[in-house]
Amino acid sequence: MNDPSRVAGACGWIDGVVLPVHEIRLSAFDRTLLYGLGAFETVRLFGGKAYLLDRHLARLKRSLGSMQLPIPKAAHEISAGLSILAERNASPEAMARITVTAGTSSENEGTGAAEGDEGMHVIIGLREVAPVPPHVVVGVTSFAPSSHSPLAGVKSTNYLVHYMLRERAEAEGRTDDLMVDANGHITEATVANVFCVAGGRLLTPPVSHGILPGVTRARVLELAADEGLGPVEEPLHRSDLKHVDECFLTGAGKCLLQVDTVDGRALPKPRPYSARLRTALARDIAMNCAVPQDQLDF
Repeated sequence: MNDPSRVAGACGWIDGVVLPVHEIRLSAFDRTLLYGLGAFETVRLFGGKAYLLDRHLARLKRSLGSMQLPIPKAAHEISAGLSILAERNASPEAMARITVTAGTSSENEGTGAAEGDEGMHVIIGLREVAPVPPHVVVGVTSFAPSSHSPLAGVKSTNYLVHYMLRERAEAEGRTDDLMVDANGHITEATVANVFCVAGGRLLTPPVSHGILPGVTRARVLELAADEGLGPVEEPLHRSDLKHVDECFLTGAGKCLLQVDTVDGRALPKPRPYSARLRTALARDIAMNCAVPQDQLDF
């Protein structure tokens, strides 16, 4: 798994201050530790620049608002913090984890919001980019968060279920697993969004099914429209996986990862939709982060 302990460099950032990672401290009573109350974003750095950072920060603010948490002052320094860390750690190519903690409550055991952003922290750490697996195997797990959950669509630090499902998939030799809701509909992978191509149509599950509205997912939908590929957001049933011609995962870290085997079925080659969109995404990253397109590795 993309283990956060695989740090890229020795320094982290907390509330505007760069410190050795082992010196970053939180209160044992921070509500992020007690209840999972907090939000995070993961962004990928190319040439020291964070791809789609503005969109990630907008989602971070929405997640905090969904949990009735204010935006701490230090959040306005995130962009500068990322640049400082990339330079200080000599890690222009890295994954950055941005975490906003809820801080301590004014009540001993309460979960109510503290006054303002008192006690909240903004923490940034870098880790190495995981290598692209030579053969991408994706299974299916009979679990998905409810679309009626108050955390549906929220990138919260309450992430244990996704973590455990991803750990199990990797322990059993798979890259990831697709989650299936009570109606048999595919929602998303444990840490990524999913796209399929069937009958010449590019499909992805709708946000209304409780999936996380992925930043990379949204950009791929835009690029697909620009490429004339006519993307469609509609429900995907597990049985549809028997007929798909292509499948790929999207996320900040993996960008666009073509799937070779899904639910025990090897997918045919070539994969024109995946290849075309990967090229479009690489072109977009190169333009936005000012890096050579032919040097991108994802």
